[in-house]
Amino acid sequence: MTLACGKRIPDSEHAVSLSLPTLRDVIGYEEKSADVFAHICSGYPRFVKHWTVERVQALLRERYAVDGLVVTLHDQTAAERLMRFVGRSLEVLGGLPFGAVVLPSSDPDLVLSAQRFLQHTGCMLSSRQAEDFLGQQGVISNLQDEPLFEGQDPARVIRTVLAGLYGVALPQVRLYPSGMNAYFAVFDEINRFQQAAGRRVWLQVGWLYLDTTAILDRFSAGHVHVPVSGVDALDAYLVVHRGQVAGITTEVMTNPLLETPDLVRLRAVAHRHGLPLIVDISMPTPVNVDVLPYADVVIESLTKFASGHADVMGGAVVFNTQTEWGSRLSEAVCGGRPYERDLRRLALHIQGYPERMARINANTAALVDYFRSATGVRQVHWAGQPGSSSAYEAVRRPAGGYGGVVSVVFDKPLEQVYDGLALCKGPSFGTEFTLCMAYVYMAHYDLVTTASGRARLQAEGIDPGLLRISVGLEPVDELIQAFEKAQCTPPPLTDDGEGLDYNDLQHLLLYNPC
Repeated sequence: MTLACGKRIPDSEHAVSLSLPTLRDVIGYEEKSADVFAHICSGYPRFVKHWTVERVQALLRERYAVDGLVVTLHDQTAAERLMRFVGRSLEVLGGLPFGAVVLPSSDPDLVLSAQRFLQHTGCMLSSRQAEDFLGQQGVISNLQDEPLFEGQDPARVIRTVLAGLYGVALPQVRLYPSGMNAYFAVFDEINRFQQAAGRRVWLQVGWLYLDTTAILDRFSAGHVHVPVSGVDALDAYLVVHRGQVAGITTEVMTNPLLETPDLVRLRAVAHRHGLPLIVDISMPTPVNVDVLPYADVVIESLTKFASGHADVMGGAVVFNTQTEWGSRLSEAVCGGRPYERDLRRLALHIQGYPERMARINANTAALVDYFRSATGVRQVHWAGQPGSSSAYEAVRRPAGGYGGVVSVVFDKPLEQVYDGLALCKGPSFGTEFTLCMAYVYMAHYDLVTTASGRARLQAEGIDPGLLRISVGLEPVDELIQAFEKAQCTPPPLTDDGEGLDYNDLQHLLLYNPC
């Protein structure tokens, strides 16, 4: 099934994805084309402001008679952190159950900095909290009708499930409003402590998610990128730059190449140099891997597989209290303040987490087998791929699988396969339904559209035509059939009746400038 451009994925007021059924739509989305945004009513909350949040901000502008732009955040602490980031005091709107500050609209650089802060840190106001606030103020009367966990203490329910999966005590698990907010809480504390000692540079192992890299760039003195296979080079760098590095961060698996670093060796290097090691396992999940023995802190986006429904944001931090850094951070890092209704939605979804992942694991394994033997498939990236499979096996649980994500490069142009796929297409992953994403276009559009950017991607082994697939619970035969049909679909036509190529995409880019 292919949804129309801009439709919510899923059909919920609080959906975190949206349908972008053609590569033209993806480009229009990235270029903020009026033709595409006319159809968009929601999106991933860190990138697309939810309409309820927009209404709350408009209400506050009117109620407080402010001359400027209102920014809403999930609490007052986040508002204070925003002010530290932009380096100036802002007017604070008091008497609210969330944080709100006023930006002078005459300062576009300040507005851009605030937007980046919200995107990178995940500190924005929850759409459910915005919806409830509007209801309480009499602005709207129809709230999303959705099933919620009805028992007591939904946060404890979520933490209990996670503690069981990670094999830790309940106090070692903390919840946050989003995965990026969980990551930022840990990073910010490490950075604060290390900068006081003159340690300002971060080491990034592997090509990581774009906002993780953005946090390293915008909230520290920068970072050094080391490939997954470069643990020896990382060790050598630390010897030369002793006393300058704040910490090491990586993912299992990396996004979108799905590589796994050698955590056994990485742990040894981090310990030898007295550095904290942060590992994000949102891709494989704690159902499949056990990385805590090698990490000081583990991050998981609960928006993804833990929820499975793509209609609630959440994040978790798990501390390894057996290590010096893990114990220190467990005492220093404050827990987040997820909104109650979001917690109740997540507590309902997380109940079937292990069983859901087992089924997704099986579907993914079958789909990987198909891609590896199919004609017309040039690259298949997955947890068991040559080059890093042994590193993954070292952390895979005895009954664990290989996760629910596979990245594929086809012989045919991306737009031909992507446009022809009769599946959900849009941002995010970890859904019960299969969700395909033109990942490099959406995450690194600035690189795809410049010669220097494409050269950098090539050097990293990232093909702009890569399709990231988050595998769902559909019968795998139906998924295979969808990909076979997509490869047989005639190429999309431009207005002149010719096939769509990169020059056409560049024309669209220039025709709809930001």
